[in-house]
Amino acid sequence: KINFAAANLRVVRVQLSDDSFNDQGNGLKRETLQNLGKILALLGEERSVLELDYASNGNVNNSKGSRLRSVRKLMLDAWKKQSKDYPLEVIIKSGR
Repeated sequence: KINFAAANLRVVRVQLSDDSFNDQGNGLKRETLQNLGKILALLGEERSVLELDYASNGNVNNSKGSRLRSVRKLMLDAWKKQSKDYPLEVIIKSGR
């Protein structure tokens, strides 16, 4: 059995980097938070999948997986508060 409904999903890719976060920890910069809010509005326009990725600046950053999981949780929590018409799927592309 093949489900063609999945083929109709729009994929919205967000690439984060060290510059998206405050110097230490998982706290996002104000500009990043504002941009993520705009992305939530975009996701509400049509059924979509959110794909999070982390661009390495060449530095070995052990916190990128934790940062991606933190952003995933933030987006899912914000999505639930908005009572949208479909459940949001958030995929972490790297940083596992």
